Amino acid sequence: CTVPWALVRVLEMETKHQAELAGARSEKEKLQRLVSRQSGTIEELEKSLLATSANTSLLQRQQLQLLESVQSLVRLVSQGRGEPGRDCAEVRRAGIHASGVYTLHIANLSEPKKAYCDMDTDRGGWTVIQLRVNGSLSFQRNWREYKQVCTLPGEEGEPWGHPTVTHPIAPPGFWGRGGRVLAG
Repeated sequence: CTVPWALVRVLEMETKHQAELAGARSEKEKLQRLVSRQSGTIEELEKSLLATSANTSLLQRQQLQLLESVQSLVRLVSQGRGEPGRDCAEVRRAGIHASGVYTLHIANLSEPKKAYCDMDTDRGGWTVIQLRVNGSLSFQRNWREYKQVCTLPGEEGEPWGHPTVTHPIAPPGFWGRGGRVLAG
């Protein structure tokens, strides 16, 4: 039995179309995998973009706070006061938030005095009038001895506040309210 030429041609064309169809299906599967990978990459990039945007917003807020602090300090310096405040609470309100020794312009004193400001304990702004370092100094003294041995933070011995400095910054009734002992 002979197969007519036209039928052979149709079978050849069908085989060719089947091969092309298989190739197209294979290409479609490759493209689907590529689209899937790219979709995953896009999702990761979107998450990264959101995180970066949040970080940028935080940095912008911090930059604004820093700028406000610098502007406050510039105003204070332009007024002729290198460091702000009659006490450490005023220093903190002026935008300084680092604990350390600051020059205070205490009422009724002609010269500014240095004092240690604790900006960490209980939201900060504390003027430290007694800072124990090693416990070597006895506080059992009379008034005259007390006035003679007082030192400022950073000097030799146990630093503690001088009565001529601590009295003007203490509000009325301060001594009767108690205090807190902080180990240095």
